Amino acid sequence: MTQDELNSWFLYRGPQYLPAGVTNANVTIIGNGTMKGAALIDLETLGKKRSTGGVLDFWSLLGGRVPVSVTGTLTTKDGRGRFDMQSAEMAGVPVPKALLQEIVTMYAGTPDHPGGISLDESFALPANIQHIDVGRGQLVVVQ
Repeated sequence: MTQDELNSWFLYRGPQYLPAGVTNANVTIIGNGTMKGAALIDLETLGKKRSTGGVLDFWSLLGGRVPVSVTGTLTTKDGRGRFDMQSAEMAGVPVPKALLQEIVTMYAGTPDHPGGISLDESFALPANIQHIDVGRGQLVVVQ
């Protein structure tokens, strides 16, 4: 799968799978396991979910749409994957992993799994995928 094919999927089929408030998702496949994902995040949607309503509540001050990007290394083996974050940015400003985890939790949390997805845990690969090789501009998916 090439980078263009993956990004075409995000453009035409991906929006129905992305949480409300996440748009313009795309991936840059750098190679040697390294990838960069980017999306436009609606901070107002996030702030409304997280806000306590207090006067000094940081989340109630959020608004607008902000580009978010994350770079890291994907390793996979035996049907499991792990993404090791190297850096994250919001509007070009570096942000700590803890803030990115908070955003992921807010968008990926469900009533059954309110904690959402942990950036530090491995995950099961879908569709019986056993392994993914990340090359320059392409992914080789092995089922």
